[in-house]
Amino acid sequence: MSAYSLSPVSMGLNLGEEDNNKMYNLTDEQLNELYNTVSIEDTRDILLNYGDYSLDVAVVAKNNNLYYLFIAVIVFVIGSDFSNNTIKNTISTNISKRKYYFSKLVTALILGTLLIFLNAFFSHFANIILNGQSFVSPFTDVLLIIIKQLPLLYAMISILLMLNVIIRKAPLYNGITIPLVMAFQLVLTTAIKFLDLPNYIINYEWETALTKLSLSPDLTYLLQTLGFWAVVFAITVIIGYNNFKARDI
Repeated sequence: MSAYSLSPVSMGLNLGEEDNNKMYNLTDEQLNELYNTVSIEDTRDILLNYGDYSLDVAVVAKNNNLYYLFIAVIVFVIGSDFSNNTIKNTISTNISKRKYYFSKLVTALILGTLLIFLNAFFSHFANIILNGQSFVSPFTDVLLIIIKQLPLLYAMISILLMLNVIIRKAPLYNGITIPLVMAFQLVLTTAIKFLDLPNYIINYEWETALTKLSLSPDLTYLLQTLGFWAVVFAITVIIGYNNFKARDI
């Protein structure tokens, strides 16, 4: 769908509007025309006529769309053990809680990595098939962007694993995690507005940061963002594991 419409679908609130403008390389008039259309065919026509950008980069810039697949990965990796009550038998045999938790984390990260790279691979070749070379970047450039994004994507997988271990009930887990990113974005923007917080905080929000990392950020921003989300990853691993270790199965 993204290859045909020449525009990736986004699941968040698109807080970094300036980044979206930079990514598509369109004038304000052309962007208004693009945002006002509701037809995929019209969107494609506008971008074919005016667009001068890499669809491959635009797709990985919106890797936040993989969030819902990450939710499903966590349900598959560990949530099903809670739902089927098989976790108690597994741990009571010859597997410690520590080994169990970290094996599930590693499995989730491996499956998440496969989804990330398969998404980029299929999007890249679908783009070539449908659009020729006009909106294509070298696949090595796409891979370098993804590598920069990995700490953020891994941190989100760790967050979801932590929440699943804490919540345990599949319906409640789904009910909380499905709207979580957009709910957090609403809370963050409201807090910035009413608490007079600095606007630059938005730059480190998950969706916004994934986009910025795809647009050749300066070294300072790159290190700050990767450092922040590496800390988030570490904290959620610690919280998730300690909660799992302390509670009865």
